[in-house]
Order: sequence, then C-alpha cells, then structure tokens
Amino acid sequence: MELTFNGITIEYDKKDGNLAIEILEQLEIRSKNIMDFFGLEKVDNFKIKIWGDYEKFKEFTLPFLKENKEEDSISWVTAHTFDDNINMLPARFVERIWNRKVDDGELATDACHEFVHICQARCYGKNDCKNSWFWEALATNLGNPEHFDWVKKSYEKYVKWEEFDFEKFSDKSYKYVYCIGNYMLKNISHQKILDYVKNPDELEKDSEKILVDAKKYSDKTFLNAKQRRC
Repeated sequence: MELTFNGITIEYDKKDGNLAIEILEQLEIRSKNIMDFFGLEKVDNFKIKIWGDYEKFKEFTLPFLKENKEEDSISWVTAHTFDDNINMLPARFVERIWNRKVDDGELATDACHEFVHICQARCYGKNDCKNSWFWEALATNLGNPEHFDWVKKSYEKYVKWEEFDFEKFSDKSYKYVYCIGNYMLKNISHQKILDYVKNPDELEKDSEKILVDAKKYSDKTFLNAKQRRC
C-alpha cells in the first residue's frame, strides 16, 4: 500500500497503516523546519519503506553495512537511509531489538530523524558515512530530540565521556552525539554548522575541539543544573 506527501511515497503493508499515517502527520509538523535548517525549499523523489519482513530488511541492509565495515551493527539497526530512501522497521520488530514497548508515535518521529539524514545528504551533495557522529548529532537534535530527554535527566548516571569514540559509532553512541549536537546548535553559528555539512574536512579539523567544548558545556548544563536543583 502507499501514501504520498509532497512528492514523498510511503510504502507499507496493510497491518502497518497506522504507522504510515503517523509518519505522514509528523512530517507535516516537522519537515519544514528541518528543510529550512539546511536551506532547502523542497525535498522529494524518495520513498519511505516500512519493511514488513525483518529478514528481508536485514538482507537488504547488510551489504551497506559491510561496505562501511559496520556489519556488527546489523543486530541493532532499525532504520537507515543508505540507499537515499528511508528504510525502517515497524514496532513489532523494533520491540524485539530494543527489548521494550514501542509505539507508532515514537517510530514516526524516528522517521523524522531519518529525514534529517536525507536533507543533510541533499545539502552536502551525497549520502556519506564519513563523520557519522556529526550526522547523528544533527538528526538527534533536529529530528527526534524528545527521545533524548532521558539523557539530560540521567546525565550523571549514563554519560561517561571516556567511553565515547568518534571512530567507532554504535547504538551506545547516541547519548553522546545528542549532547554534542545540543552544544553545537546552541554555541556555534548556523552558518558555521552548514559549512561543516558542506566541508567535512573542515569539520574533521575542528572535531577534537568541538568534543572538548561539548563535554564542558554538557557538564555545566546538565550535571551542574541537577546539583543546583538539589
């Protein structure tokens, strides 16, 4: 089955119709702000595919992960844009992977997270896995920031910066890149961030300083703020 929205096609099985509608609603709410951030007037000619078969999703996804030497990620990847489309799993499969209850509303905002990747690729000119931390830093903050409220509330318990590695992105990296993205959006000019989007070499040159400053900012904002409330 299919739904369309501003030149975007959502493909889904009948049983996932509610998720498709939720995605459509969230894109209507969030897509303009995301496109505006990247200076894009329109982003179309791609599809959102909700995979009703988990094994076929893994079969489709694994070659992309192998190409990027990230095949171990197959155990936790639930959505991606490797082929310049949004490919995602419905709740019945995501719940098994995340080992918790998941609803269609949450997954619809995950689709907006992936839409940020689509927009960044259009702004940059290609879909590139280089500097994955930066792509995810923007997507977690622009696409589905409410998913990371727990990071701010439990910062002292769960955020251990010594465990974060720029070069080895995993499912445990999201809390760190959310903090980095939060720092960048509040302390680095919009134009400078767009410069980083379009010039990855410039980003790499500044990445270590960004990480150091993001740690300091996050400690001050989330850790010290909690202490002041006590």
